[in-house]
Amino acid sequence: MVPARVTLSRSAQPTTVEWDAGGALPSPAPTRRLPRRPPPGRRVAGVIDAWRYDGRWWEPRELHRDYYLLELEGGAQLELFREGAEWWVARAND
Repeated sequence: MVPARVTLSRSAQPTTVEWDAGGALPSPAPTRRLPRRPPPGRRVAGVIDAWRYDGRWWEPRELHRDYYLLELEGGAQLELFREGAEWWVARAND
């Protein structure tokens, strides 16, 4: 996971995403990755899917995350989630 900075629309949908890509992003296809240093503020072309995950109810700190599967301009897909006030990139496909 990589920390992200997200700009939201008035309807609370992601419109731009920035992340530090000095290292590799988690990817389901290890031979395909997004560029190591993407341009700042990658624009979101569309939200493919959104879902909420509530789990680990048995632990002292429960887990509550809002996930988004995004299509970025240029065709790359990004799985992003928010936990509390923090945003994270979970994985990316190009």
